[in-house]
Amino acid sequence: MKRSLFPNSPRILVVALLFQVLLPAASLNFSIVNPDRISPAGAINTFGGTITNNTGVTLGAKDLFLNFSGYDAANVTLSQLVGSTTFSLPNGSTSGFLNLFTFTLSGAAQAGAYSAQVALQAITGDNSAGQTVSVTVSTPEPGSIALTLAGGFALLLVRLRKKCWPLLPLLAVVVIAPSLTKAQVSAVQFLTDQPGLTEMGTTVTVALPIRNGGSLDATNVLVTSAVLHTAPLVSPAVFPVSLGTIAAGGRAVFQADFDGTGLTQNTPYLLTVSGTYQVGGASAGFSVNRFITVPVVGPGRHFPDTTDGIFVFSDQFDTSNLTEAQFEFAATHYVGAQKLLPGAARRLRQDNSNFLVLHYRLGQGLGYRVPDQNCRPTGSYIQIIDGTWVNEWPGNSVVKPEWFFKYVGAPSVYNCNFGWYLMELNDPSWRAWWSNQVIQQLQTNEDDGVFADSYSIPNYGFTWNPPLPVVDSAFEQAWATREHNFTDYIRGQFNGRWKWIPNVGAYITTRDPSDYSNVDGVMIEQFAEYGNENYLALGDWQLQMNRVLSLINKNKILIAQTYPTGYDLNERMFDIGTYLLIKGKRTYVNLASWGLDVQWIPEYGVNLGPAVDSLPTDIATYWNPNWNVYVRRYKNGMVLVNPTSTNSGPIDLGAHYYRVEASGGGPVSSDGTAPGSLSYVATKSVDVCSDCAAIILYRQP
Repeated sequence: MKRSLFPNSPRILVVALLFQVLLPAASLNFSIVNPDRISPAGAINTFGGTITNNTGVTLGAKDLFLNFSGYDAANVTLSQLVGSTTFSLPNGSTSGFLNLFTFTLSGAAQAGAYSAQVALQAITGDNSAGQTVSVTVSTPEPGSIALTLAGGFALLLVRLRKKCWPLLPLLAVVVIAPSLTKAQVSAVQFLTDQPGLTEMGTTVTVALPIRNGGSLDATNVLVTSAVLHTAPLVSPAVFPVSLGTIAAGGRAVFQADFDGTGLTQNTPYLLTVSGTYQVGGASAGFSVNRFITVPVVGPGRHFPDTTDGIFVFSDQFDTSNLTEAQFEFAATHYVGAQKLLPGAARRLRQDNSNFLVLHYRLGQGLGYRVPDQNCRPTGSYIQIIDGTWVNEWPGNSVVKPEWFFKYVGAPSVYNCNFGWYLMELNDPSWRAWWSNQVIQQLQTNEDDGVFADSYSIPNYGFTWNPPLPVVDSAFEQAWATREHNFTDYIRGQFNGRWKWIPNVGAYITTRDPSDYSNVDGVMIEQFAEYGNENYLALGDWQLQMNRVLSLINKNKILIAQTYPTGYDLNERMFDIGTYLLIKGKRTYVNLASWGLDVQWIPEYGVNLGPAVDSLPTDIATYWNPNWNVYVRRYKNGMVLVNPTSTNSGPIDLGAHYYRVEASGGGPVSSDGTAPGSLSYVATKSVDVCSDCAAIILYRQP
């Protein structure tokens, strides 16, 4: 049975004071003038004080956020005021008096003390110790049991003195127990991490990580409201939203969509997310605040909505000898590509102003030289684009020893497959140098985001010198945390201006602890299959689909890329069919079979219309046990996918429909003609072979 925080129980101030004294000194501190107030019900109490900044950087008013917890959510509303006026707080200084927040009591608040925990947080990631404030409703009301008990307890102390000391522990339990409940819920301290921000049309999507910086787990965490300035909330449409349990030191991500029509880009607005939580059987309220800046979208360019159609995002293609017709074909048939020089990007944008270009960089490495067969860096230097092709290695005089990840006493770890060093993602100087370099290159290259290659746990599939552990859960979890925190840092530097899209590989290692909830999107390489007729085991295919669905359902960009044998029509159809099973609003595909040529397969032109079946959380939802295939319905037809080791069929479709069959495909000719064609075979039943798919149209095009 849930217990509320009854306000009319006395507080044990000694417990609260001890809690504050035992906390370590912080680089960010604040003081509250008159933290304990007396007020009538229904009143708004403004709390003020000073802020001391020892974070190492100057902080502005909108770099500071107040977070509240441990209060009676039914009767108390807490609202941040910091940021409503402009000020600058240099490192090592203390502000003058500031209005910090308001503490509003409901008109129905009964007599008693209403308390809350308050913590200050900065955009730097620093946060203060928690402080307790309280407002006591002074008008007594009949039936206030706890106040009567408190008065009786005090009277007994005076009159009984030493005569009845054995009774005092029992009386103390009666009076103090509710305050111990308060101490429990106050041991939870909610903070926020750098949010993910995307803008699609007029919709601003915010993914806010909420962290428990306290000492106890918060269970049954429910978000009951989300407010971003005056922007109307689009979703979630229904509250509360459950975040489950947020363990001490853990976090959960709350996502909301707002109508950004009235918001100005590059302007900070206060986001407030409020709700309730429990510790044991006690329930309490929380409210976290953070200023977010609406992203500045790249020059009129965005990732297009993929609801209706098949959308291709090319890995890369050689533009050095393209004809004008081939340039036009690539610009009008591809959403975008990687690894393009600025001149080529401008040429493509003449035919498609929304053509997107991703800047290729290693997500957690620094490229050096191609290794020889003995894992020695003796080959050519690895290159990237910085206006033109340049060596990624900045020179021995630039690199610093602390940049490199160190393992088993070695000063660095070298990738024997591709010739790059594994970097220490936690090192501040590496982060600063790398992000500055990449932002400058994004601007020079006129790019729209970063494709962060090889951004998965490094001991999954690579050879290293010295060798990394084959299986080591502690190492893998620590590395997943490195990647997640590095993503937070980089996206904070990008401030919504550029996308962060890592290549997470096949994403089929069962024990993989990676958390990609804070990225803008991912590439799944070896999507649906390893390539060249080498298919995933059924369990791996299902795992990959479910992990992909989890990201797509969070409105993440997905680039599904694989490498079928170019002229194997069954293999190509299986890959396209799998893509159609999981396609969402920003889901792109690339079947790369002909090297660096501008290439095309006719299957890209299938017109199924928008999906009728919404995306599930589990691919098993699409399994049709009568047909023994996965099925997803679209407006104009359906897709049937068989990733099992046995053939399915004949499948009775129940009516005469048309099976799509492809022929041809490959490099685009110099005159810009699309290779290959589609045909439509009337049928009432279909066979779907093992690792095959079928696309069925209800009507012949």
